[in-house]
Amino acid sequence: MRKKKCFTKQKPTCIPGELTELAYHYTTGELFVEICETNILDPFKTVTPPGEKPILWFSLHPHFEQTAAKAIYSDATPQIRTLSMDETKLLGNGLVRFAYPAKDLIRWPELGKQAGMTSKTIKQLEEIGRRQQSNPLNWMGSFEPIHFSELMDLQIMRVDSNEWISINDMEEDAA
Repeated sequence: MRKKKCFTKQKPTCIPGELTELAYHYTTGELFVEICETNILDPFKTVTPPGEKPILWFSLHPHFEQTAAKAIYSDATPQIRTLSMDETKLLGNGLVRFAYPAKDLIRWPELGKQAGMTSKTIKQLEEIGRRQQSNPLNWMGSFEPIHFSELMDLQIMRVDSNEWISINDMEEDAA
């Protein structure tokens, strides 16, 4: 019996002069299970400082957005340490990313301004991101929830090769 596909492959509309790339919302396998309970990527589920709008973060980075890596507290060095991609994958029960048309998102730093961040906060986030080997020009986001039906793809990172594979491809291979 053939399984129903979670996502239908679509192509973003190509309008001359507009962004036609895909942006990705990166998360862990552990959080993916929670997201699947509603089938919605919800900015209101994020931790947001008082006075700012919650952001559903995306990145144009084609492999992994390092600022999406999780952090841990180390008793050995009493400090918070940002995990690598591999450590995040291991401790988060895998990595998952959701693809969405970049043209439908708000680019950084305009995103920060519209969220109510001060210029100081915007500069601090950029500095922190660069220290994590991230490029703030890749950042974008939405203030609105995004339903799974609006996504272009859902991908899971392979454990053995660190390559992304579409859920649709996995379902076709299983059939």
